[in-house]
Amino acid sequence: MKNYYIKKTDGINLYLELNIKTQLFGKVLLLICILMAFVPVLFLAYDSHKNPESTSDFVFPALIIVGLIIIFPVRYLIWNCYGKEFIVINKKSISYNYNYKIISSNLKTIKIDHLGTFIEIVKEDNGTQYGKLLFYNYDNETNLPEFVFQTTVLLDINMLQEIENTLWQLLTPKEEKDLLQTFYVN
Repeated sequence: MKNYYIKKTDGINLYLELNIKTQLFGKVLLLICILMAFVPVLFLAYDSHKNPESTSDFVFPALIIVGLIIIFPVRYLIWNCYGKEFIVINKKSISYNYNYKIISSNLKTIKIDHLGTFIEIVKEDNGTQYGKLLFYNYDNETNLPEFVFQTTVLLDINMLQEIENTLWQLLTPKEEKDLLQTFYVN
């Protein structure tokens, strides 16, 4: 797995671009499966061509099959070829959208009171752990954590820790940083 990220900051926001890089074998296998899913559609088309009176019986099932093929596996194939996840994090909100190169989803924004993060390990491959970064909102009244968002792209655990460290350096107020430095020096 060669997923990677690019981070930028303007002093207020942390901008993340998480990129998918999958192996060619997986992409080819998924493409073959998608092409095989079109076989029933071709069979129905051939049957309706032989029997024109059954054309009305063909249209509805063919539309459903083609729709399901486009919605699920083709979208997954495009995501694995060109997928990018864009995230903008600051003290007040998390915004994100997904880019499929041809199509981009709308930017969604989640307002937060106090941000919390957690790294969830999803899989291990050749001794390297991969995971997702989960974001929590701590409610002002109850101080209870509420899950609000998680990254989609699996990244190396070290990359996730780098992102988390950059995020906390950005979000920690200067007064707290000075206090922590003073505390550690003494």
